[in-house]
Amino acid sequence: MKKKLLIGLLTVAACFSLGSTSFASPAAAAAPDSQAAITQGVTTNAVISRLTLKVGESRYLTGSSFWISGDQGDNNPIYLNVDGLVVGLKPGSALVVADLPDGSGQIEYYITVK
Repeated sequence: MKKKLLIGLLTVAACFSLGSTSFASPAAAAAPDSQAAITQGVTTNAVISRLTLKVGESRYLTGSSFWISGDQGDNNPIYLNVDGLVVGLKPGSALVVADLPDGSGQIEYYITVK
């Protein structure tokens, strides 16, 4: 448990250092035009995170109970496993939703694969 929490915190820290994370209220957050097909605002009190991956790149996401919103079947640009490992498969956009580690809400990962 401590190892997963540490990995999650390191992931969030890495997102901050890369400048790819934006925390804002859902009302102020707008997805870029390339993500217009993704459902906006899955939850009302969600933490928003934007992540860009290259094809073949992988990252562990923070949270639990991960799921892809608007699952695109075989056309998904990402692979996501139950531990929060996300891999960029092909160019495109996806929205991953997860419960926050402390159980206080959810986090929405807007992922773009280039």
